[in-house]
Amino acid sequence: MSIGILTPTGECSIEPAPGRPIILLGPNGTGKSRLGIHIDNLEETGASYRIGAQRSLELPDEVFSERYERAVGLLRRDSRRVQASPGSMEHNYDEVLVALFAERLRALELAHEKSKGRKNSIRPVTVIDRLQELWHELIPSQSLLFSEATVRAVRLDGDGESYEASAMSDGERLVLYILGQVLPIETDSLLIVDEPELHMNRSLLMR
Repeated sequence: MSIGILTPTGECSIEPAPGRPIILLGPNGTGKSRLGIHIDNLEETGASYRIGAQRSLELPDEVFSERYERAVGLLRRDSRRVQASPGSMEHNYDEVLVALFAERLRALELAHEKSKGRKNSIRPVTVIDRLQELWHELIPSQSLLFSEATVRAVRLDGDGESYEASAMSDGERLVLYILGQVLPIETDSLLIVDEPELHMNRSLLMR
C-alpha cells in the first residue's frame, strides 16, 4: 500500500509496512491531525483505524453488556466512515470497554460449547487476557481486574489495595484506552494515533 501526500515541493509517497511505525512531526497548526483524518478516509487504506488527539478519558463506573458483533462493529466503525474534525472530542471509552467484555463473553461461551462431553477443556485467550499481560509489562506495580462489568486496578507493591479504574491517573487511563482500542481491531489494519504522548510519562511512552 502506498499513500500519496501533497507537499509544497510535490507529492510525497508513504508506504506503511507491518510493525514499522511512521512518525510525523511538526509544530502546532501545520495540519498533522487533518492529515491523519485524510489518510483514515482514503479508500486505499482499507480497514484503517484512527485514535484522535482530543479524547475523553472519563471511564464509566459500570460496563453494560452488548452483542459481540455490534460492540466490536461500533469500535471498529465497520458500518460508517466518520468525517471527523481535528477539534472534535472522542467520547468512546464506554464502547472500548463494552467491546472488551463482549469479546471475552463470546470466547468463553464458544469454549463452553466445545467442552461439552469432555473431561478437560482449554481456556481461551481473550483480548482482556492479552491486555492484562501488556499492562503488567508496562506498569509492573499494578494489575487490572475485569470482573462483574467493572474494571479495577490492583496495587502489587503494597497491601494489594484495589480501586476503580475511574480513579486511575490520566496516564494510566490512557494506556488502558489505547490498548483497549488497538487489540480488538484487525491485525492488518492501518493504525493512526494522533498525539500518543498526551498524559503519558516519557519512559512509559517508550515502552
